[in-house]
Amino acid sequence: MTITIRFAHHDDYNDVSNLVRQIHQLHVTARPDIYSPDPNPMDSDYFLKLLEEDRFQVIVVEDKEVGKIIAYSVIRMDASPHRPIFTSRKYIFIDDFCVDENERGQGIGKELFNFIISYGKEISATCIELSVSEFNKEAIAFYENLGMQTRSRKLELNIE
Repeated sequence: MTITIRFAHHDDYNDVSNLVRQIHQLHVTARPDIYSPDPNPMDSDYFLKLLEEDRFQVIVVEDKEVGKIIAYSVIRMDASPHRPIFTSRKYIFIDDFCVDENERGQGIGKELFNFIISYGKEISATCIELSVSEFNKEAIAFYENLGMQTRSRKLELNIE
């Protein structure tokens, strides 16, 4: 397999949308109390908005041999709140990160993550942050193997 990692184009929508469906279904299955089934969880208008907004980047991994997107990430450039109690910093927040379920375990996610790190260094970001659902043990292990550490936890109490 020959892959290329690049910033997304408008014509990548269908492949990215298929990957979004995979991740969304994982969330629907694990947390139906939060996530509703949706045959198209990323509509084309939202995708185009991500491509046009300066603080977002959509990064894709393309399998050049078959001309198909096999992984993607949506990242957001962010900054600490402008309050005296916070140190001023610029960081990348990973909103979405997905490798096609049929392509996992081949190092594609690691290459995509390393691309994000390189991009972060280019734009003088100080760190990379993300949120991952506690049920997603595979993703947690993946991120920890890349050197990420838990900084905080979001807790809930169902009172129904």
